[in-house]
Order: sequence, then structure tokens, then C-alpha cells
Amino acid sequence: MTSLFCVSESGFHFSGEQTRNQRQAGQQHTGSPASLGSLRELRRLGADSIAIMPFGFQRTPTDTAIVWTGNGGQWIAETDERMRAVTRQGHQLGMSPMMKPHLWLRPPEWPGSIDHNTDREWAEWFTSYRDFILHYARLSEELKIESLSIGRGRGSVADAARVSP
Repeated sequence: MTSLFCVSESGFHFSGEQTRNQRQAGQQHTGSPASLGSLRELRRLGADSIAIMPFGFQRTPTDTAIVWTGNGGQWIAETDERMRAVTRQGHQLGMSPMMKPHLWLRPPEWPGSIDHNTDREWAEWFTSYRDFILHYARLSEELKIESLSIGRGRGSVADAARVSP
């Protein structure tokens, strides 16, 4: 699922939840005409900011590699071009975008359950995470996105930061 969250003075709004079938059919992906319609409606309701959430995937909490569109995750819906498109849509409507790259693990796991046994495994994971985050930091800079949210919900990762490369 791809989600688009918007913020206004009156609180948070949610738009753009999509099923895999809708994405595969090209009906409502991020940056599509349907996405623009949702953003227009949210703007009408007073939303002035959007959070753009590209995903990186990690199969298990002990995997050291994060898979995303920039390193072979061709099946992932949140392509750079779609991130560019939804950012243009937001800017066109006077909305301020925030890039919020998000890690996804198979439920019931979550990013806070990421854990490794050795400093070497942690170093490999941090290298993968750094590549993932820097990709979206560069894309944010290209798109003139002023906010980049990183590191949310990392649990044991914060304890392991001492071995990050």
C-alpha cells in the first residue's frame, strides 16, 4: 500500500490508500491524476503539507540489506518518478512536502525490532540504511523539499549507532 498524509492547522488528513491491484492497473498510484484529485480535495479542506513516504523493505529483523527502488526493488511502487510527480503536484497546489523514507518489515515485525548479533552485521545494515536515506536526501534536494524525516521507530538501532560506518 502507498499512503499520502497531509497536515493542516486542524490536524492530520489521510488520502491515497491503494491496493496492489489498483497500483498494477495504474489507476491510483502516487503522482497520478487520481492522486492530484485527492490532493486538491485535501487542499480544499485546509491541508497545507504532505508527507511523501517511499518504502524500503527488509524481510526479517536480522537482514542486513534494505531493498528499495534504487537497488533492485523494481517491483516497488514508489519510484523516483512518482515521488517527483507527487511533489510537483503538491508544490503546484501550494503545499509543503516532507520526504519520509520508511522501512517496512513483514508483520508482525516493525522497524523497532531490527537487531543484529555482531558489530559487522550492524555495520552492513547501517551501510544499506545510509544508501537508502542518502538517495532520498538527494532526491529531496533536487525537488526542493525542505523537510526530511529519518530514524523514526528504530528501537535497538539507536543503541547500535556506535558502529555505524
